[in-house]
Formats: sequence, structure tokens, C-alpha cells
Amino acid sequence: MIMTGKELMQGRLLHFYMILTRDCNLKCSFCYQPEKFRAKKSMSIKTADDSIKWMFDNFDEDKIKVMLWGGEPLLNMDVVKHLLNTYPQIRFTVVTNGYVITKEIKEYLLDHSQNLHVSLSVANNQENSDTYIEDLSEAIELVAKTYGDVHHVSCNAAKMYDDYIKLEQMGVPVIRMSVPRDVDMSDELLAQIEVQWKRIVDHVYFEDKFNLGRTNFDRGIQSNLNPYTRGQKMGEMQPYFCGCGYLYTSIDVEGDVFPCDWFCGLDKYKFGNIYEDLDYETVKKFKDWHDNKDKMYNFCKDCEIPDNKLCPRAMCLAENLEKTGDLFKPQNSYCRANVLEYRVHKYLVEKANAKGVLS
Repeated sequence: MIMTGKELMQGRLLHFYMILTRDCNLKCSFCYQPEKFRAKKSMSIKTADDSIKWMFDNFDEDKIKVMLWGGEPLLNMDVVKHLLNTYPQIRFTVVTNGYVITKEIKEYLLDHSQNLHVSLSVANNQENSDTYIEDLSEAIELVAKTYGDVHHVSCNAAKMYDDYIKLEQMGVPVIRMSVPRDVDMSDELLAQIEVQWKRIVDHVYFEDKFNLGRTNFDRGIQSNLNPYTRGQKMGEMQPYFCGCGYLYTSIDVEGDVFPCDWFCGLDKYKFGNIYEDLDYETVKKFKDWHDNKDKMYNFCKDCEIPDNKLCPRAMCLAENLEKTGDLFKPQNSYCRANVLEYRVHKYLVEKANAKGVLS
């Protein structure tokens, strides 16, 4: 039995992650992609065209969002340029570490910003340079001019607030703060990061006016925490899995379709190929897991978070598999990172309610 696009989508927006290359110019110590992914393979223009055609042939065009992914996708600029030039009706998102962005690449991408969103990851680039923000000035200018975003991933508590202010002053409109979720951080370090994130919350939301849309801490307000704090009934938005294979899927460099980029190469979880029909049974597994997610959170019973519907971050099935050997059992560091986010979200929501800025 074949899974059709409409059955997979069920009216939802579906993100397609096109793996333009498995190659990367960096070797960040906590990169979540497994070593087996690091093959120097790149997608051809033909496979890129065939991938877009496959999306259009099988799914509703207005429900498709295309992410240009890697590795470092801008190492395959020939395909990036081809896609931007050929499919102006698609608003692509490119996720880049920024180090390959020269003035020439920046100007080209600026010229095509009408169908391009730039998401810059500065995940642990501190390893590579003490002046990593300055080193990324071309990329940051591109993000600022295209109303993109920066994802700042670090466990260096001492620099977090200053980094945020520096990026804000450079014109970055949206700055997302997180920690490397597979790093075992001490209680002391987690407490230090909590202090710095709360400083950022105070600056963004309470220093001048109540600002939304500038950080990922908005999730605290948009989540169940707000009704929970008010003693109101919570919604069913959490807990949840990441949505891999159900709300998004990946197309590997040769057209193989997987639940996400991490699963690329694991034939056990392969959905098929853009040149074939998708395998209904394999896709259905991921949908069934998502639909029955509430039954799989028994490990939450001893957590500091009082209700698993308040957990701020989805479980990553792939990371679970890599770290614990079980798709449905997260590693301890992941849960501790969730508790950190919960504390900061709780601080934001309680302070916002106390000041009467939430309706």
C-alpha cells in the first residue's frame, strides 16, 4: 500500500530538507549529525530538479516549505544558485554556519532575498575563534538585511548575554538561544546559563516595551505555561515528538527519502526514493508514534517539570537512538536542557503576568 502526499500531509505544512551536501567546512565538537553522515557527497542539479518535481507532483504546492540543508549547503553553490534562479515561487530557507559566505556570495543571496530566508547557526563557533561574531560579519549582515535569524548554541555562560547584545546591535532581528543538548553540563554551569538567559529575557521583554518575535523564549508564552500559570486548562500542544517523518522529511543527496537528515543512510528507516513510491508501512510507523506520543512519556514522572505538557522541547528520536539505543528514551543531558528552558520560560511568563502584559 502506497502512502500518498495527501495522506502524509493531512492538510499540514510539510518541510522538505534537501541535503545539498554531506560535506562541512567545520568540525564542531557537539555536531548532532553522526560521523557516518560525513561523506563528501553532494546533490546534483538534476537530482535537485527531480526533487522539486517530486514535491510538486505528490504534494500540495501551497503546503510545501523547502529547507536547503547539509552539512554546509553553501558548499554546493551551483545547486543553490540553480534553485533560486529556477523556482522563484518557492521561499527557500538555507541553514548555514556562515564561514563560507564571501562578499560575492552575500551579494548574490541579497539579490535573491525575495525567495530566500537565511538562518545562521553560530553553534559553538567559539571553538574556532574568540572573535567568531566579527569573523561572521558578512553572514550577519546578510541575515540582518533579509530578516533572517541567528541560532546561538553555546555552553559558555560568561559570553551569552554580551553575544546577544552584540548580535542585536548588528541588526539581527531574531536571535535564538540554546545549549548543546548532548553535553553533560554541571548543575553549576546550568545555573550560570539560567542567570544569563534571564538577563536576556529582562532586556528583550521588560527593559523598554514588551517585545515578541525577537527570541525563541516566546515559546514560553505560546506554550501551555501561560494557561497553567493562570490556573486555566492546558491545551494538547505538548508533549510531542519532533515531527520527523510526519511534519518534515529529508531528501538525501541521491534522492533517497528519510524521516530527517540524521536518519540518512539508515535503510531501516528509509521511506523510499523520489524515483519510486513511498513505503506506506514505514511512513505510517512515524505517524503512529506521533499520534500515540502521550503513552510514551513514563520516564517523565520524576522530572522537575510538573506536567509533561509543559516540557518546552520535543524529543529527538534520532538523538535518542544514538545516545540511549532507544528511539523513545532521551539521554539525561537532553532532559536537563529542557528543565533549563522550562525555568526561563516560567520566569518570563510569571513576570509578564505580574506586570499585566499578557491578555
